[in-house]
Amino acid sequence: MFADRNCFKPAMKLFFGFVLAGSLLCARAPAQQLTSCTVANPSTPCIQKFVDPVPYPPFFQSTPQFNGAVDAYEIAARQFQVPMLSCSNPVPSANCAATLPQTTVWGYGYTGFPYDYNAPTTVCSNDGNDTAPCFSSPAPTIFTQGTAVHVKWINDVVCHVGDAGCTPGTFFPYPGAIHPGGVTPSFTNHTANPTGICNGKAITPRDCKGVGGYAGPVPLIVHAHGEVSASEDDGIPEAWNLPKAGSFDAAKYPFANGSDYCQADPMQFASTVFTRRDPNCATGTSYRNDGAARFIYPNRQFATTLFFHDHALGVTTENVYLGLAGFYLIGGTHLSPSTWCDNGPSSTPDCTKNPFNFADDLPPDCSLSPDGNCHLYGTSLTFPSVTGGLPQGDCSGAGIQAGNCLLIPLAIGDRAFNLDGSLKFSETGNVIIVNGKTWPVLNVQPRKYRFRIVVAAPTSRFDLTFPAASNNDHGTGAPVATMTQIGADGGLLPHPVTISKLSLMPGERADVIVDFQQFFGCAPPFGPGCTVDLLNANGSGDRGTIMRFNVALPLAGCDPSNIGTCFPLTADSSCNLSFLSCTSTDNLPHRGSETVNASPGTRQVSLFDDHLGNCPIAGCASSHPLPWDATVTETPTVGTTEIWEMYDFQDSHPMHLHEAQFQVINRENMTTHVVSPPAPGETGFKDTVQANAGQITRLRVTFQGAVGPASDPARERHPGLFAWHCHINPHEDNEMMRPMCVLDPANPAANTVCLNTP
Repeated sequence: MFADRNCFKPAMKLFFGFVLAGSLLCARAPAQQLTSCTVANPSTPCIQKFVDPVPYPPFFQSTPQFNGAVDAYEIAARQFQVPMLSCSNPVPSANCAATLPQTTVWGYGYTGFPYDYNAPTTVCSNDGNDTAPCFSSPAPTIFTQGTAVHVKWINDVVCHVGDAGCTPGTFFPYPGAIHPGGVTPSFTNHTANPTGICNGKAITPRDCKGVGGYAGPVPLIVHAHGEVSASEDDGIPEAWNLPKAGSFDAAKYPFANGSDYCQADPMQFASTVFTRRDPNCATGTSYRNDGAARFIYPNRQFATTLFFHDHALGVTTENVYLGLAGFYLIGGTHLSPSTWCDNGPSSTPDCTKNPFNFADDLPPDCSLSPDGNCHLYGTSLTFPSVTGGLPQGDCSGAGIQAGNCLLIPLAIGDRAFNLDGSLKFSETGNVIIVNGKTWPVLNVQPRKYRFRIVVAAPTSRFDLTFPAASNNDHGTGAPVATMTQIGADGGLLPHPVTISKLSLMPGERADVIVDFQQFFGCAPPFGPGCTVDLLNANGSGDRGTIMRFNVALPLAGCDPSNIGTCFPLTADSSCNLSFLSCTSTDNLPHRGSETVNASPGTRQVSLFDDHLGNCPIAGCASSHPLPWDATVTETPTVGTTEIWEMYDFQDSHPMHLHEAQFQVINRENMTTHVVSPPAPGETGFKDTVQANAGQITRLRVTFQGAVGPASDPARERHPGLFAWHCHINPHEDNEMMRPMCVLDPANPAANTVCLNTP
């Protein structure tokens, strides 16, 4: 279904003019696919809306290592089936008019520590009760409170005992290789190419333009999006690897890893110096034929919402479309304002107990938990009970089932499905999915909730909003719900921002408080409940609705015999601490702006339809598109701050810089030269920014980590090879991605190696 990727270019131009309502597959007649049910009809396959609950991906359980200073994981990608469609087997809701088949996906999970390659695949229930190893899509969540994390990322997209229709130990190909309506890449673009059979330019054969018709083992590599880490831990596109040796014919697929494959040295994991590059990377023998890459994430950065996803060269679109993504949450030390330790020394023990734990956050509201401690799906955290703070409540399995979890991650995307329930590739799918479920519903209390949102769609921008008014609440016509954004890609904003619409493109994240308090009049015991839909103002028809909130739960602790306990304005104390009211006058513990002692250098780059370029002449007057494998042109020096000016000549693009975090300065219209300030939600640090056609987007980019407490030995500086690219997946796979060498003045030899890559 992706055999002619180039034929999507005209469609993309229409899409970013917001004319395209569905996918355009060149001039082909569209194949049949599942649509929503307007009226449930058991004889017609269709997807009912607002039937199944929002899934809760569980948390990965880590293994502490090195005196508890490091959390270790062994995480694999596998193929399995999930009830992605509403009313799917095996246990459809009683409200279903008909039962739909399950969907084959790829997702991440684990079998324990150490990882067992031969263990059958256990699929997570995603209802909050998963405490044992399992697999899901989106993946189980990685959660850390600033502790360093080691992950052995394993490509295990092979047949296992219990899988139907295959021989255990043999690789799974892309579904389209065996299913005419399934997802498959073209392998005619610049791509990870295990065959080494290339078409076009004679470059390193394991990363080249292929000849199409690929039906071999799947190349994968994980990128932790927003993580500040070294080059060998970044998941750059040419660092891919195949499943372990023996699952495929090595003579037919001679290249088991990409030309830039490198990993952290497993013999140096215990080192207090992060990170240690495997010395075998220099000889090209770092790969151990185990289908794995070992990465280290220091997590010396501010509390925020990250996510991880596949990033293999030329096939990111398909690999992520099939489900390879998950949340990566960095929590904070949860200190009061008088002891925040983000920008200098502090005598507070929490600031010094771990040299990598200086990520500040606000305290969570644990008041809904039975024992007064906050829980994350069965794992009790160490910080004590707090009444007030940011909404969290009880997110253990029991708390989720009772509706007492107030902190919920939402991965929003779109997909298309064949009539048999399998995934059908479409750049702009006609079906909305949230946390791996089509148009789900969430039962809520009339109080504040915290949502950590990521857009995990191939191309789509989502403008999240609520209806302007509702007559559900006794006909008052009151606003349905209010949204307050408190964080973005790089952590908390300087101040909360009340918004009516949240605009996010692929790769962007937002930390948002949604207030349902005004609906207490229709929630029990005052009424039977009412519904509130989260809408997409950048979509029409089925794409115009994301999910439904059903305000049908009474406030926790509501006693009808004491009606005063049922009013949220007194019962819901979240965001009502003495120092926090979630208004624009509050000061949040955020990363401060970088101090620029000298005039920073300005770097001008250009954005086109599906390529990037540099600007050899000021103002980008003669800029031209460059492919991925052209000579490196972006060469910042580690430890410096630069001004990046992105001249966008075509389409709108979510631009992502690896390794660095930045601040949005402004945008300038290239025709009128009118300058506009950052959007309200862009006032903090980001790693992905919306660049609009006809504009210059200006960023202040810092190529080093944040300032830590006194116990932090030095700011992180990671020279080496990274990438910057558009986060519209088909764009980056179509060469809208460029290498970036972060130079080290003290290591000219390493700089030379980087500049000669790829």
